[in-house]
Amino acid sequence: MMPFQAIAHKYDIFNAADTDSYADFICKAFEMADVPVREVLDLGCGTGIITLELARRGYDMIGVDISAEMLGELRAKPGSENVLLLMQDMRELDLYGTVQGTVCTFDCLNYLSDTADLKAALSSVALFTEPGGIFVFDVNTAYAYEQVYGHNCYVYEDGGDMLVWQNFYSPSTKKCRFELTLFETTESGYSRADELQTQRYFTERTIKKLLGECGFDVIGVYGSVGGNALSDTSPKAYYICKKRGF
Repeated sequence: MMPFQAIAHKYDIFNAADTDSYADFICKAFEMADVPVREVLDLGCGTGIITLELARRGYDMIGVDISAEMLGELRAKPGSENVLLLMQDMRELDLYGTVQGTVCTFDCLNYLSDTADLKAALSSVALFTEPGGIFVFDVNTAYAYEQVYGHNCYVYEDGGDMLVWQNFYSPSTKKCRFELTLFETTESGYSRADELQTQRYFTERTIKKLLGECGFDVIGVYGSVGGNALSDTSPKAYYICKKRGF
């Protein structure tokens, strides 16, 4: 099963995010571009949390995701009619032209299984990014996998519905398995849906190496969208990169 098939319709409820602050961070990053940023690719756009906010801020948005269910949720939202939506694998992008900015938020890159897949995705982004353009993304850190996820279990409630999130992290493989169970109330009681997801931890050294090989210079790596320095207890690392060429 692809990620976010069974629980796509509950993603926004159980994955609340500070959209405004993240969008502010992205817009400031775009100011570092050597070209005016007009067209923006949201890679792994999901339900469009960031896509639609950037569209509201005046960018021409392209949303790419591999999940038909997540794209379906996006299409049902006001404003989605102004966004070009494509169901594609991020490792094999096929856009209609280049963009000046790309974003990949909410640890989407961590769903890639190994460094070969990560390099394929970064190469795809580079292929469709104009020289001087900006690439902004985040990934989960070692601290997130070892301390936040680890072997911990989390329960989220929304009215009568409940999501149980069980985590299993293996330091040897650098992979984290998420076992998700969604219980939803129905007229006859409740329904149950199960989904298994897997993420991979990539070190900062590996990410920077692959970015360089794909034609990107790393402008900065931060521990928050507020621009705080990355630390040993930062659950996410936020990267701002520029496509070489100027």
